[in-house]
Amino acid sequence: MSAKAPQELKRIATKDDIPFEPMRPIWQFWHERCPGALPSRNDFRIEEFLPWTAHIGAVRPEGDPPRFKVTLASRVMIELNKIDATNRFFDQYMPPEALEFGCRPYLEAMKARTAVYDRLDADTIARKSFQRLVMPCSNDGSAVDYFIIAIFYDRGFVEPHQQRTLYDHVLGKIPEGNTR
Repeated sequence: MSAKAPQELKRIATKDDIPFEPMRPIWQFWHERCPGALPSRNDFRIEEFLPWTAHIGAVRPEGDPPRFKVTLASRVMIELNKIDATNRFFDQYMPPEALEFGCRPYLEAMKARTAVYDRLDADTIARKSFQRLVMPCSNDGSAVDYFIIAIFYDRGFVEPHQQRTLYDHVLGKIPEGNTR
């Protein structure tokens, strides 16, 4: 198997709850817009995310039960998925066996009404990881109707010159030691 199961989802109450330091200012930025409540997507201007532009994406839940649609795929998301998933639902580009991994932090963020962090480690000689922070938004102050997401991964987690994706790790399709 090429990846360890993701660690439990972690609800984020303070920036110090985030084990990966580069995500802390992104969470802080999101949190400052929502003292005591969830921010609206309209509380953010796209240019405010410029310091993290390669890592920031956006997802919208639709329907009941929700399907998740990428409204903005970041450069990092495109590298991990090997496609630009903008305007696609998760189930249109993720392998069916990986949907639970893809949807779980969004469902938890909707339920908990707080940011959720998770991490996936590849079983390689040089430990490589994928880290995701899902931050919910609400236009009406009640229902979660948008997510701002931050994704980081170590170079070598997927190799840009090959067609391996994040989901090859999730599904264990990369033999151990096959990634540097």
